[in-house]
Amino acid sequence: MWLDAEDVLFERDKLELIELKRNLTADVVMMKYNAAFDENGSPSFTYYRERIVKNHMGFLWEGAVHEVIVPRGDIIYSDIAIAHKSAKQGYSDRNLKIFQKILKERKILSPREKFYYARELYYHEDFGKAIETFESFLSGGKGWIENNIEACRLTAFCHYRMGNRKNALYSLFKSFEYDAPRAEICCDIGSHFMDDGKYQNAIFWFQTALSCRQNPQSGGFVSIDCYGFIPCIQLCVCYDRLGNYKLAEEYNELAGSFKPEAEAYLSNKIYFRER
Repeated sequence: MWLDAEDVLFERDKLELIELKRNLTADVVMMKYNAAFDENGSPSFTYYRERIVKNHMGFLWEGAVHEVIVPRGDIIYSDIAIAHKSAKQGYSDRNLKIFQKILKERKILSPREKFYYARELYYHEDFGKAIETFESFLSGGKGWIENNIEACRLTAFCHYRMGNRKNALYSLFKSFEYDAPRAEICCDIGSHFMDDGKYQNAIFWFQTALSCRQNPQSGGFVSIDCYGFIPCIQLCVCYDRLGNYKLAEEYNELAGSFKPEAEAYLSNKIYFRER
């Protein structure tokens, strides 16, 4: 079993892990990795990682950065969660320098490495080079589906930062080439139209986000609020802007069912009461 230096096992998960160990026969145990938390301490960003692997089966880490063990054999998914409680305030140059060293020495990155190199470029605000690298990764046609979708999303973010809104929207739509729409992408598209004042268009995409279902076992990154709270609170705003205050209030209450302590939901309750 591996843990990062900043990983924490909360009491409930610790007890469940002890119970899991009693009759463990699987080759690989996939566990939730809660990588970010909201103001109330609830997970807001999560995904599954290979967490426990059987000895003597030849499992090895792959990659120079964000190493991975490719699961095989008898794989089980557990709801036991590891919490990544990072204390970092920003991104260091460590990973970027590792990739730059690889490129200098052998000039070839695997598809997975190219994806993470592009992500490092994005984090370091080298948006033009990040776009070029993401597009090279996607054009290679050998990327994992979830990385392809994330590459489209991050390419869009780069275009937004560079002021290319049309290209950003095209990048979000490109993600549909790889799989069914994710709620995260639908919320991004909804926000795009909302910023343009095209509220009916935005409503369509936020409602589509609400219809999406989480599939954490896909291994992709899951922003939990995109599957409930965010589309509801944005639908509230859209309908309010269109003058449909009844529907706006209904969506605010629906948002509150996901996060009853959220400041936006509570502020909206006061707003509707005063109306």
